[in-house]
Amino acid sequence: MSSSLHLAVPKPLRSFSGPSTWSVGQLHHFRALANRGNLRRPRREDGSLEGLQPTPKGTSMHAMLKTLSRFDRARVANLELEPEQEQFVDPLDFVFSELQGNARPDLEHPFAVVVHHQIVGFFVLREKAALPEWAPPGVITMHSFRVGLGYQGNGYGKAATGLVSHWISANRPSAKRLMLAVEENNARARHFYLTAGFFDTGATYYDEKFGLQNVLEREIESV
Repeated sequence: MSSSLHLAVPKPLRSFSGPSTWSVGQLHHFRALANRGNLRRPRREDGSLEGLQPTPKGTSMHAMLKTLSRFDRARVANLELEPEQEQFVDPLDFVFSELQGNARPDLEHPFAVVVHHQIVGFFVLREKAALPEWAPPGVITMHSFRVGLGYQGNGYGKAATGLVSHWISANRPSAKRLMLAVEENNARARHFYLTAGFFDTGATYYDEKFGLQNVLEREIESV
């Protein structure tokens, strides 16, 4: 699928030999609609959504989500992190081992974040009986989110969180909240999530491995 947004713009009543203020105005109008979310993202056959996201200056970005299986560890092998970041997340080997040992694989959903056919990020969504103990019923939780070290700083993380919200709205319409837990002393991740549309619920949870966690959430808007 093309990475550009194609818009059908009606012809003006008069013809012009060069660019017109009318045509420029129409393009600005449609761009504003897209930025406000009034233009729907196309849904793919597998339920994934193409993302029309704000593009950082100087970056050409076309992000989408792709479902993975619990045996796709090798496909995300390139997503290494800084040592400072690794201390706050489970290793990918552990994550996929847990996925493979899960008795209800239908309730845990691994995803890749893909930009121009290249996997740049990874996360897992959990629902229903697979929810962690800190999450209330009826929500979706996000886990093990990472953007590979070589792809950070390009806006892919924020694009991914927006695409997650749209996937939930389209595929789990009864779920109105996306929640996650972030280590209290992981200031970098906390700042990222708060600028990506999440807010602090005020709830905390103590994890034996990672320590005190702040529970954040993001409301899911209908698409």
